[in-house]
Amino acid sequence: MIYRAKMSINSPDVSNWSLYFNITEGCNNSCCFCASNSPEQGNYSLSTEKICMSLCKYSLDANSQVVINGGEPTTHLGFIQILDCAIKTGGRVILFTNGKALANKKFFEKIDWHKLFRISIPIYSAKKDLHDRLVGKNGAWNQTMMGLNNLDIAREAGLGPSEVELKLLAIRPSLSEWLGVIDEICKFKKHPERVVISGLILSKTILSHQLELIPTMDDLVTPVNQAVRQLRAILIKTIQLWSIPWCVLDKDNLEYFLNHDSDQEHKILPMPLKEMYFDYRYPEGIELTSQVSTIPISLPPECLNCKIPLPCVGKPEYLLLSK
Repeated sequence: MIYRAKMSINSPDVSNWSLYFNITEGCNNSCCFCASNSPEQGNYSLSTEKICMSLCKYSLDANSQVVINGGEPTTHLGFIQILDCAIKTGGRVILFTNGKALANKKFFEKIDWHKLFRISIPIYSAKKDLHDRLVGKNGAWNQTMMGLNNLDIAREAGLGPSEVELKLLAIRPSLSEWLGVIDEICKFKKHPERVVISGLILSKTILSHQLELIPTMDDLVTPVNQAVRQLRAILIKTIQLWSIPWCVLDKDNLEYFLNHDSDQEHKILPMPLKEMYFDYRYPEGIELTSQVSTIPISLPPECLNCKIPLPCVGKPEYLLLSK
């Protein structure tokens, strides 16, 4: 089926929007820190037709974005068609994936990666066994790294997305692994343009592994500062802390974030005027007016009395539960 945009690109209603699609809850990993509160498998996906029909309502400009996430979005049977529909909106397309599907060259070659704005891939350890244990699948590390290698080859040929983002997740077993992961990505010919050090989104899965996974504020201090310092040394263009309190930064790193235009996206591009969220529960989309947590709790006391002049990105609620 051919889908066509129905709205004019000159319409002010479609400028500076964010459309966020969790296209499936299915996944080819089984992470012990999964942010989803939904069943891992089953009919918990939006249909390809529904997603593309929703996307067709929008002709976006370059200040707008379409986010494709899951679950693991590449497991959706209509993934390639969905990605094509997202690209046709004219907005910046951002894909979140574990990268395993990119190891399959036949699959990889079906996608016009250069038409994507950004692809974000997490790595939890430079040690294969630990990464595989955390994601619950043997061979996952090898697949993700092979996928990154295919992406690196495409980028060298000028056929990759505008940005590649590496995600480092602040779970206790990974904190000591961050420096090794950074060393691993330095082996590729092209470094990622962005690295995000991310706190946790609370979910039933994470709460069931609370003592094993959730770090304390003290746990974060050394690994966050070491990672930021190493990323600065290799000249990563954008370093972002998401749901990582800035008060864990030492003086030198704090001054870097206060004085350096590291996250150009937030400084140059305007914040979305309207955000729409889609998943199997909200197939028609729901407007997001504020960031809503999956667990209704407050911010840590340290955040309430913060004297740092710029706000942190995200809400580090998970620290209330850390022990």
